[in-house]
Amino acid sequence: MDIKKLELIPRVIEAVQFTGDNREELRTWVQDALAFQQVTATPERLYLPTVAGMEVLEVGDWVFYDRMDSTFRGATDAAVQVHYREVEASDDPQEV
Repeated sequence: MDIKKLELIPRVIEAVQFTGDNREELRTWVQDALAFQQVTATPERLYLPTVAGMEVLEVGDWVFYDRMDSTFRGATDAAVQVHYREVEASDDPQEV
């Protein structure tokens, strides 16, 4: 058996941090892309439908949208600080 080591090609995603004050904007953003599912937002929580099920995001968490596979997911601010870096639009390999 030939086992290879592969590196995942990075891809740029869109991300918005949930502040509580932006709940309606976030709800609309997600709802527009996921017309078949209902998105609920309160000042403290955003209920985000994902392919893995419903994620409950707290204030300070992030909403990610991956345009390559049209999926949303959430992440804590601590995870974003460790695993992600902000890029300029020119760094986006998906842009043509």
